Amino acid sequence: MKAYEALWEEYDKLTDSSADKKRMKEVLGSLKKAPNKTGVDVGAGTGISTIAIKEAGYDVSGTDVSAKMLSVAYFTSGGKIPFYKQSAEGLTGFKNLGFVTAVNDVVNYLTPEKTTKFFGKAYRSLANGGVLVFDVSSPYKYENVLDKNVFCDASEDVSYIWFNTLKDGKMTMDLTFFKLEDDGSYIREDERHVQYVHQKDFLENSLEAAGFKVVSVKEIENGERFIFTAKKP
Repeated sequence: MKAYEALWEEYDKLTDSSADKKRMKEVLGSLKKAPNKTGVDVGAGTGISTIAIKEAGYDVSGTDVSAKMLSVAYFTSGGKIPFYKQSAEGLTGFKNLGFVTAVNDVVNYLTPEKTTKFFGKAYRSLANGGVLVFDVSSPYKYENVLDKNVFCDASEDVSYIWFNTLKDGKMTMDLTFFKLEDDGSYIREDERHVQYVHQKDFLENSLEAAGFKVVSVKEIENGERFIFTAKKP
């Protein structure tokens, strides 16, 4: 099963809301550097980050490759935020934006080639002085926290088991969900996610090659994540 086909219904329950809030505080701080308040949140998922940006007073749209997650995002936002089905590397239809964001491992889901394409598309979508803000899980996290580890959790309506394998700079995540049905039975769904380990130097060089000036790279979550802020001169 494709990534997020099974996960979309349970995503918000299984993510760390406290970590999300701290991460968004950093992202919103970086958006203060934007020349205007119009932007797009790439890889919006169920809209957690997009709604937070909207509530902070920004005119934001959201994009994602998962139509199911976007339907959740649109409903959760009360229809107040436009969402579009697009990949990060296929970002199109935006211009003169004050900002582009990509929060919660969006860039880790991109191959190095697609990462380069995304940076180029973001650059062309921004106004002069516009900012690109994104976070990535660090190589340290993949190598020391996730690799060869198994995670699991259980609640009344959903349980999961999560296996991780790192090889050649690529993390394969195999998830198995057991979800409670209305008749009291459980159904099993399996899903695979693939993320890519991006070195800090690669990201900085790729941003500069796209035309950006790297403003800051901030380490958060005990070195498990970096937040990049880059500016279109």
